Amino acid sequence: MRWLPLMLVCRDWRDMALATPVLWRVIHAASQIRWTTLAIARSAPATIDFTVGDRGSVFTETFNLLSKHVDRFQKLRFVGVHEDLRPAALKFVCGAANFPNLESLEFLIFARSPETLAEFANLKLSSERFPYLRSLQLCATILPQDISLWSKLRVTDIKLLVMHEYALRFDNRAPLLPGVFLFMSAWTVTLSSAALDLTRVFGCAPLTRLVISSNGTHIPTADVWASIFRTFPRLQWLRARTLKSSITMANPFQNLPVGLHSVSRSGAASPACPQLGVIIVNGLATDAEYFDAWVECLRCRSERGLVLPKVEIGLRGSEEDMDAMSRVLEERLQG
Repeated sequence: MRWLPLMLVCRDWRDMALATPVLWRVIHAASQIRWTTLAIARSAPATIDFTVGDRGSVFTETFNLLSKHVDRFQKLRFVGVHEDLRPAALKFVCGAANFPNLESLEFLIFARSPETLAEFANLKLSSERFPYLRSLQLCATILPQDISLWSKLRVTDIKLLVMHEYALRFDNRAPLLPGVFLFMSAWTVTLSSAALDLTRVFGCAPLTRLVISSNGTHIPTADVWASIFRTFPRLQWLRARTLKSSITMANPFQNLPVGLHSVSRSGAASPACPQLGVIIVNGLATDAEYFDAWVECLRCRSERGLVLPKVEIGLRGSEEDMDAMSRVLEERLQG
């Protein structure tokens, strides 16, 4: 609450602040329960944006207090690595009957990667308990199974999730999500299988923006990328990035331009993703063949009247290699 020093200006300003609930509605749980209690009381009857972090160890007292005000929450954010925070927050979310006015939920409590199914949290999210939820960010959780909940979401960010079989039965009832963030970091899961889950679960969503993050240990085939482009024909913005990068690491996105090219050729009834306008790939060790594939893809789409206004292909390597690659690329683009 950066406005608190203004209370020191004069008595009138102090009285005005104390009598204005909306000034107190954004609350961060403090190490002393007295402050949290005071802020909640002064914010009434306004809705509340509440954040619980790693401060102190009064989680039980804090959540006991919050349980009396669940109907006022507009945004709830749990973030931290404290070993006691996760079970206390989970008990609070699951214990409440419903959150009738909550629009945004962030459950980002993470100390280490879960190793067993039991370590993934099940928040029991449903449209009945969260009727107005529009933004959902989760970490190390079980994917919600209520399709009507997904249909109302406009923002999702889910990391280290468990996709039960029910998630793969969404089929054509998939939610109308405008954007999806696909985060693949499990060593036992390939980017290809993660992409398959993406297309099967959200295949009917009118997706316009897609971010794919990879740890670089797997290289999907061109068919995998082609399937993504066919599945999401309304795609306008695509970013492919790695969680780590080095000059010796293989390029997990080397077949991306080949896949896009295959669904853009004249043989296709209509080229995929006609509104695609931005592609961004982060810095990777690459070769001339990779950029040749991009040039051929862009030429093919251009011949069909589809121009990509923005393409960013990052390079990584020694200064000599970069200079040599720049000369090669200049020749390719002029050719």
